[in-house]
Amino acid sequence: MSFSSDLSNLTIIDESNWQQFVKPRTANQEYSVSGYIPRNLRTHPKGYSAAVPPFPKELYIPRSEWPRLIEEKQKEGTRLSDIIKRAGSHVRWLNQNPTNYCWCYAVIHGIMIVRLVANFPFVRLSPFGVACPIKNYQNNGGWGTQAAEYAAIHGCPDEAFWPQGTLGPDNGSRNMAAINQGRQYFESSRENALLHRIQQWYDCSDDFDAKGSLMLRNIPVPSGYSWMGHEMCSVDLTMDSSGRFGCTDMNTYTDDGSFDGYNLTESRGTGEDQSAPLLITAI
Repeated sequence: MSFSSDLSNLTIIDESNWQQFVKPRTANQEYSVSGYIPRNLRTHPKGYSAAVPPFPKELYIPRSEWPRLIEEKQKEGTRLSDIIKRAGSHVRWLNQNPTNYCWCYAVIHGIMIVRLVANFPFVRLSPFGVACPIKNYQNNGGWGTQAAEYAAIHGCPDEAFWPQGTLGPDNGSRNMAAINQGRQYFESSRENALLHRIQQWYDCSDDFDAKGSLMLRNIPVPSGYSWMGHEMCSVDLTMDSSGRFGCTDMNTYTDDGSFDGYNLTESRGTGEDQSAPLLITAI
């Protein structure tokens, strides 16, 4: 098959260059400056949380079907990246700078994308309404399933109820203020947070077959990568000209309405922490 995904506008991360994208560690060496703490699958195995159950076997799509479905979605413009780009410049995505909350931002991007696919009104959600209660209002790292578990129970408020950074040079200081002053927003944001709750999630950690099957169903997969020290939201399953599968990931450093992303080959795009908001669509 001569078809390959259109990867020309994406930075490709594979075995030849992945070292360039490793995030430096903080002074205490517990997590990267982005904030991702690797999830230990021995102490926190798949399904450890009733709120985030494992991926059902019946939902796997055979790899033999992947090339056809990837090609169809690209030609029809029905990939998640296509939907995100068509949303227009009025859509503003989230910039974590300079917080250590990538693990939460990736999950909240996933919730915002699910809402977009469902044609709900676009709302900028505030990751601080999830990350701050989990981390006791400290700028600490974590992994995405922690955010997914919390959001599935408590939801996530929009930024009208928990202010965060916006466009402009003071974005970083506002983001830090959203953490440092966060306690004042907690109680008043709870009712609004419940309006943005995903009631069911799948845990597909360390499983690229499940991840690919979900993306083909237009279900985003927030994914944490130990090698990178970072978590991003995976949106598209891809295949390059040599037949290698991979994933397009939406980064957490954009808020200008553009799509800021990478393409990771399967060897680099299999996260040991992968959670997905449930939204099953017909193939």
